Amino acid sequence: MTTPFTRTAIVNAQSTISASTPQLVGTTNFQFASWSDQGAQTHTITASSVPQTFQANFTQSSAASVWHSWEVATQAGSPQAVSISNTNISTPIEFYESTNDLGIAKGALFSTFTGGAHETASNNVTDFWADATGPSAYPYAGKSTVDRGSDVGEGNVPQPLGVRDLQLFPPDNNHTAVAAFKIPQDGTYTISELAVRKVTNLGDTVRLHVFDNQGNELTTLTAFGNQQWVASPNLYPIAGALAGQYIYFAVDRNGTFDGDAAEVSWTLSANFTSPPPQPMCTLNANPSTVQVGATTSLAWTTSDATNFSIDQNVGSQANVASGSVLVLP
Repeated sequence: MTTPFTRTAIVNAQSTISASTPQLVGTTNFQFASWSDQGAQTHTITASSVPQTFQANFTQSSAASVWHSWEVATQAGSPQAVSISNTNISTPIEFYESTNDLGIAKGALFSTFTGGAHETASNNVTDFWADATGPSAYPYAGKSTVDRGSDVGEGNVPQPLGVRDLQLFPPDNNHTAVAAFKIPQDGTYTISELAVRKVTNLGDTVRLHVFDNQGNELTTLTAFGNQQWVASPNLYPIAGALAGQYIYFAVDRNGTFDGDAAEVSWTLSANFTSPPPQPMCTLNANPSTVQVGATTSLAWTTSDATNFSIDQNVGSQANVASGSVLVLP
């Protein structure tokens, strides 16, 4: 509904108000910050016998930070991998096998880092995490040894060419191999440039599942045993993401367990939510020195405040932005 608007209601009647977020004005994103009555983003109000005003406050999001999957660096120790944005914001990537079928329920992180190539050369992977070493090191997460666009049989190649992609090899069950991107700051995140391909022409298909910070599956891409990239042109926005939550990229096998190495690609961009401005107040007393039994005038001005109260039993004031009151100390 376009604002502002006026609605007439019966006294004590209840209504629900909600503020949609994010709001796009031109090319700028604005995130919900607060209601003037301090209610939740969606909450119930009760009609009064006097006019009431409810104002939704929004804050402007800052410029976008961008992370690319092909720039993820795997490493020994903790964290298992790091992704650094164009604005130099570093965030960890966690690798594990899910504990549920086709999902992202968190299991133990892969325990063993191999700083070299996998013993199965056809996987074209190096610097990988798994729960074992040697030829039994499956499932795993690591970095491709071949530049994008230069592998034998590779086709439908997305840009950019020449990068080394992140690779996931799923387990020999219906679980998934998961790469979990840890959200570094509150904001709206958007997934784009989503793609997957099977590295070899062995076996059946692999699937890339993408889940948001609430564990909702956003999309699935299926790569076949022809080594061709399968890409999505869509954007997948995730509003209201909170620092410490995760965005998940998970690969499972769909068929026989054979040659299921999958190169995955994504771009994550974020418009961070600016913290709401802090309320400020200037308070003066005139006169500033008072004799016992005399009065003084307290005058105030505020900014970014939704209510104003003076202690020592003076109480809440109707005029929040500015006003004055006589007090008897």
